[in-house]
Amino acid sequence: MSYNGSGTFQINTSGQPVVTGTVISSSAFNALTADLATGLSTAITKDGQTATTVRIPFAQGINSSLTTDTSSGSTGSIYTAGGIGITKGLFVGGTATFSVAPVFSALTASSAVATDASKNLVSVTNTGTGNNVLATSPTITTPTISQLTSAAATALTLQSAGTTAVTVDTSQRVGIGTTSPDTILNIQGVDPTFLIQDSDESGDGFIKFQTANGTQRAFIQAAMTANVMLLGVGTSEAMRIDSSGNVLVGATSGGGKLSITGTGASGWVQNNINSGTSSTASIVFTNDNGAVGSIVTSGSATSYGTSSDYRLKEDIASMTGALAKVSLLKPVTYKWKIDGTNGQGFIAHELAEVVPQCVIGEKDAVATYIDENGNEAIRPAYQGIDTSFLVATLTAAIQEQQALITSLTDRIVALEAK
Repeated sequence: MSYNGSGTFQINTSGQPVVTGTVISSSAFNALTADLATGLSTAITKDGQTATTVRIPFAQGINSSLTTDTSSGSTGSIYTAGGIGITKGLFVGGTATFSVAPVFSALTASSAVATDASKNLVSVTNTGTGNNVLATSPTITTPTISQLTSAAATALTLQSAGTTAVTVDTSQRVGIGTTSPDTILNIQGVDPTFLIQDSDESGDGFIKFQTANGTQRAFIQAAMTANVMLLGVGTSEAMRIDSSGNVLVGATSGGGKLSITGTGASGWVQNNINSGTSSTASIVFTNDNGAVGSIVTSGSATSYGTSSDYRLKEDIASMTGALAKVSLLKPVTYKWKIDGTNGQGFIAHELAEVVPQCVIGEKDAVATYIDENGNEAIRPAYQGIDTSFLVATLTAAIQEQQALITSLTDRIVALEAK
C-alpha cells in the first residue's frame, strides 16, 4: 500500500487482484504492511518523534481529536483544507496561534457560568483551580489617580456630561468653560462675562473682567515694581492701595490713609484714622479751593469746621430782619417713628420757608435704587437740615431784640425822670 501525498492511500499493483483462494506470499504481505506503516508514520505524529514529515489536511466538517504536537515548531497548529484557520467552537488545550487577530462578535456564558445582565457586563475571576468563571456581582475598586498626562503636543481636557469643562493647553494655560484659553487662567460662564488672569510684559499681575466679545468692564492689577494694587472700571483706574497701605479713590496720591477725589470740584481726604501714634485724627473735605471743611478729634473731643475765611467771600453785608425771621420759625417737639424716642427741632420743609439755606433736599422727593434682587425700586429721598445756619439768624435776632430793649429801657427811664 502506498501514499501518493494527495490524501489517497493505494494498494500496490503487484499481487492484484486478490480473490478468494488467493495465497499472499510473505514477501508481498510484508511489503504491504511496510508501505502502510511508512505512510502512517510520515503523516501522524507519534510520541517521541522529533518532527512531523507531513500534515494531515482535513476536509470541511471533519472533527479531530488530535492532541498538541509538542515536537513541532508550530506547536498545536491545525489547518483545514485550503489553509483556513479555525474560527469558532474551538477549545485549545495549549497555546493557540492565529495568523490574524480573531474577532469575537459575542461572548456567551455556558450553563456553568454566571453573568450579571442587569449591569450589561461580564467579569472574569479565578477560582483558584485553574478555571475562569464569570462573577455575578463583581467588586470594582475605585482607582487613585495621582497624575493625568496628555499625549505630546496635545491639550489635556476634562469632560462633564459629554461637554469639555476644563482644558489645559500645550502652553499650560487653563480654560474653564472655554477650549481656547488665551491667558494663564481663562474662566467663561454661561452669561456674557468671564474672568481672565494674566501678566503683561512688565510682570504686573492682572485679573480682568470682560464680556464675551472682549470688552473690558473692570480689572484688578498688582503693579509689582511699585508695590501698588490698582482697581479699575473699564480700562481706567478707579482706586489704588499704595505701598504704605493708603487707600486712594480717584487719586494717585493723597495726604492720609484714605483719600477720595471726585469729578470736578468735589472730593474729600481722610487722614490719620486710628493712627495710634497721634491724639488727633481728622477728616478733611477738599475741592478745587482747597480744604473747605473738617471733622477733627483731639483726645476725647470732636469739633466740626466749615470754611469761613474772608478770602473766600464777597458782597459782605450786615444781616437785617433777623428778628422777624425768628418770629416765623416753628420749633416743635415730636417722636421718632422708628423707636418712639422724643425729639425737638424743626420740620425741614417748614424751616425752608424761612431760612432755605438750612435745608438740604426737596419736600416729598423720591430716589431710585437697585434692590437686593437687582431690580429698580423707589424710596423716599428724605430732607435734612443744618441748624448751624440758624446761628447767624438767631444772633442777629438777639442783637435786634437787644437794641429794641435798650431803646425801650431808655424811654422808660426818661419817662420816670419826669
